[in-house]
Amino acid sequence: MIDRIQKQLGSAGLVVGVIALVVALAGTAIAAKSVFTKQQEKQIVKIAKKYAGKNGAPGAPGAPGAQGQAGAKGDMGARGPEGPEGPEGPEGSPWTAGGTLPSGQSLSGDWAAGYSTLVALGSISFGLPLEESPGVAIVPFEGSNEKCPGTLAAPAADAGTLCIYLNEGTSVESGNVQANQAGAIISIFESPAIGSGSWAVKAP
Repeated sequence: MIDRIQKQLGSAGLVVGVIALVVALAGTAIAAKSVFTKQQEKQIVKIAKKYAGKNGAPGAPGAPGAQGQAGAKGDMGARGPEGPEGPEGPEGSPWTAGGTLPSGQSLSGDWAAGYSTLVALGSISFGLPLEESPGVAIVPFEGSNEKCPGTLAAPAADAGTLCIYLNEGTSVESGNVQANQAGAIISIFESPAIGSGSWAVKAP
């Protein structure tokens, strides 16, 4: 390689060529540029580019290393600011336990009582207590009552009224029903003392 440089540049340019070759092999910048003339600097750069090696092909990526140990648990962060108040939700149904039946709303259910002799007692329990004790109205089998607009199959009541609908063969007088805010007790004095039906109550 030195002979080729000497043939191209002559003896006077041998030193310049050697320096250029060193630069090409080392891949470093030219030091002490003030030592050379502008023409020599150009020759050094030209020779360095000609004989400089090319970058090798990138190697294959190495295998991933083993997973490191988990770090220690960090401290709990500070509590964030309170979020904005959400929109008001829809009215619950049924009403919240422990409350009272709202005005104009109704409850309904079934009742039954029976005893072979003397007297039988039956009870009705309202799902929610009323604010006031209701009045009592009896609806005979296939009969009607002005305070009770429903039927045996679909009982209903006017506001402030407990309506008791009787099945066939059942006899109950309104005076034999004791109603309060929580429900009612039904007494049957017929023989045999048995009875059944449906009921409805509406808050005053």
